Amino acid sequence: MKTYYLHITFIILLIFSIRIEVSAQCTNNPQIGLKDKDPISSFNNCDNSPSLSNPDYTIELENTTLDTALIDHYQIAWGDGHTDTLSNSDFPVTHQYTSLGLFNLTFNAIDTTGCQWDTTYSVANQSNPAIGISSLGSTQGCSPQTFQFVMEQYQSNSPGTYYVWDFGDGSSQITWDYSQPFINDTVSHTFDTSSCFMPNSAFTVQVTAYNTCDYTTASVGNIKIYESPEASFQTSRDTLCTGDSIQITNNTLPGFGYNCNSIAAYEWSFGDSTSSNLEEPSHTYQQPGTYSIVLEADNGVCAPGTASYDVVVVETPDVSVVADTNEVCKGSTINFTNYSTGTSLDYNWSVSPSSSAKVLSKSLQDSNLVVEFMKAGQYQVTLEASNYCSIEDTTIIIEVNDKPEISIDSLNDYCKNALFRPSAQYNDHGTPINTYNWSFPGATPSSGLFKKLCQLPC
Repeated sequence: MKTYYLHITFIILLIFSIRIEVSAQCTNNPQIGLKDKDPISSFNNCDNSPSLSNPDYTIELENTTLDTALIDHYQIAWGDGHTDTLSNSDFPVTHQYTSLGLFNLTFNAIDTTGCQWDTTYSVANQSNPAIGISSLGSTQGCSPQTFQFVMEQYQSNSPGTYYVWDFGDGSSQITWDYSQPFINDTVSHTFDTSSCFMPNSAFTVQVTAYNTCDYTTASVGNIKIYESPEASFQTSRDTLCTGDSIQITNNTLPGFGYNCNSIAAYEWSFGDSTSSNLEEPSHTYQQPGTYSIVLEADNGVCAPGTASYDVVVVETPDVSVVADTNEVCKGSTINFTNYSTGTSLDYNWSVSPSSSAKVLSKSLQDSNLVVEFMKAGQYQVTLEASNYCSIEDTTIIIEVNDKPEISIDSLNDYCKNALFRPSAQYNDHGTPINTYNWSFPGATPSSGLFKKLCQLPC
């Protein structure tokens, strides 16, 4: 147990002392660096236009480290799989690249204590990149329109080349690395907007190849994207009455047809088997109902644009009421039947005078009405029907009569076979009496329809 404790203590102390020594010695900065002896084409072979058949590139580098006395040795990883270990006396140093590409050169300096410093350079064994582009088929259509474009002439470009696609319509650019076209050299793009707002009314698709040496751009132009009409309209009202006219305002965006013209043809359907091709028609509905107005706008190239809107046509009230009778005796009941026509009618009944009339219906807003007339006289029963269009009414005059009163004057006693003339007193309460019926039991005649009796035999 004691030996194990001493061993651990020794290791901790040893590590601690090394860290202090390294920290103290690595504070120096020799400011390492390399310089290409070719001042014109530093770290690149662009001027010599290397190719797949002639890729060799020899670079000669000088050591520009300021404090070489601190350095024990150097390492250069050339980026092509080769590494050289050098001393100060080995500079300038040369290296030959035997393949095209963009290489990451790492320069590493190590002093006698093990401290290291490094820096990195990009070495371009490249030439001005080649690029081409072609389209597959037509380059005209209606948005949204998808076209394909093929990258060409990229096969001889060196590694490190990359490509940027620009479709000219404001969409995001697409960047391909060196390997992408070897996997798939065709790009698809959907044009969602019209080219008619662009100069020359067309888009231009470009692909640019970049490397350290330079860049090259190829393009396909005259890409014309047209646009369907965007149909839209509003009506002067959404509810109207039969026989009324509705005015339509056309708010359609006509889009763009051939050669970017902005002209559209219009076809209207009013939902009642009628139509129009005017730009802003008006229409009159003769029958009630709900109708769908449909607009189709066509610019002759792209798919037509459509819009629809529903309108409600209301029938004006036509009020009609039938009573069981127009004349009754007091205390009688009359049924009033409503035969009114119209759309979504609201009803309101009234009886005048109301003080001597008893409404037996649940409400004066019911469709039909039942009234008991308590006193004699003339009554006005009115039905009012209303809806969106108007308020209409009709009135029925009801005559309520009182029962007539009669009293027979007193009679004297008569002998057999005597003649007598009975008389009576009448009160018609203002309503003329039109029927009289006398009864004479045991006499001749036994009855008579007279108001006043003449001489009658006994």
